[in-house]
Amino acid sequence: IAISSYKMLHSTGQGGAISSLFDLCTGHVASSYLQNPSPTAYIHVDMKKPARSIPGVFKLHAYVDRIEGKKVYV
Repeated sequence: IAISSYKMLHSTGQGGAISSLFDLCTGHVASSYLQNPSPTAYIHVDMKKPARSIPGVFKLHAYVDRIEGKKVYV
């Protein structure tokens, strides 16, 4: 999935917007795999450094890693 990013000050991506893209992408992968709606139960993001350079495109690749009971790890 390639999604154009959100432009902020000094050509830096906004962390909340980028986290939302990850949530959207991984949720879609899990839901498609299960063929059922699969909301995110937990997401934790540590902002290590700014996302640069914007404008640009963030390209996300996600896949199902494993399943344990009701949990789908993407």
